[in-house]
Amino acid sequence: MGVSRRKNRVWRNTAGGLKREIREELASEISVGELIDTVEFDYPTFHLSMDCFWCQLIRGNLELLEAAEARWLTKETLKSVDWLPADSGLIEKIEKALALLPS
Repeated sequence: MGVSRRKNRVWRNTAGGLKREIREELASEISVGELIDTVEFDYPTFHLSMDCFWCQLIRGNLELLEAAEARWLTKETLKSVDWLPADSGLIEKIEKALALLPS
């Protein structure tokens, strides 16, 4: 899954912007697929608007250049994470889509 987000008050919600983010922050190349969902959520100090896409890793090993931690999740381990409130609807959609895949 890939996520486009607002950075420095400029929206990067195109496939090209998401590819650029992954290249800059994870030293990897992806192909961007269909939109999963647009998450809109009001936190106490800001409003989150986040477009989430299905993505496929084309090249690289998802090297963490900007993040402190990451891990791969399977459909069986998807609920092992303490997701933020904004993520709950998105995770449900991902879980339903993954349930349709063969084991």
